Amino acid sequence: MSALCIASKANQATTVPVLLVASYVNESDPNASIDIKFQEAETLKSKDGASVELLVKDNTPLYGFDKAISGLTAAYPSLQGKHEALVGDFALNSSGRES
Repeated sequence: MSALCIASKANQATTVPVLLVASYVNESDPNASIDIKFQEAETLKSKDGASVELLVKDNTPLYGFDKAISGLTAAYPSLQGKHEALVGDFALNSSGRES
């Protein structure tokens, strides 16, 4: 089981795309179970002030937008293959950043 923690007071451009990808995994993969929690804060307890934390199968925490998206893509086959580029493009475009 994976866990996603989101700082609810953070910039939504860095939290909503990760939340949507995790929710998609929960809905599209019957074997997936990502526990999604919110922490009422602007940042989480990490060195870089990240707004998202993802714990995947080995329980190594991944902090930040880019690492969370990469971690979800690596951990869940439903996001791999033809969907990997779509997930990356969606996350990049919805965060307002440029490639």
